[in-house]
Amino acid sequence: MASPTSRSLAEMRKRGYLAQVVEKTIPTTYIKKDLCGGIDIVAISGVQKDTVGIQSTSYSNHSARRKKCNAEPMLDEWKKAGNRLVIHSWHKVKNRWQLREEEI
Repeated sequence: MASPTSRSLAEMRKRGYLAQVVEKTIPTTYIKKDLCGGIDIVAISGVQKDTVGIQSTSYSNHSARRKKCNAEPMLDEWKKAGNRLVIHSWHKVKNRWQLREEEI
């Protein structure tokens, strides 16, 4: 089964962005560390002149991720630098994955 992160990568690439996972797993642990405390993927487009940080999650965790991102001071700096920040949450509807995208 594909993860929310892999679905978000595919979605951004379909939109014409170069997208890469920037979340890291700390060696010998199962702890994951997001870029700037809340970014799993960075997607860039020179054509659209856009840089997007993406927090990718399940649909049921959407509000918790919004709360996490809004509480992280480093993400304020990310946005002040002219970058966008979005939450991608995924849920299955009639055997098809559906994206909820919210810009923060």
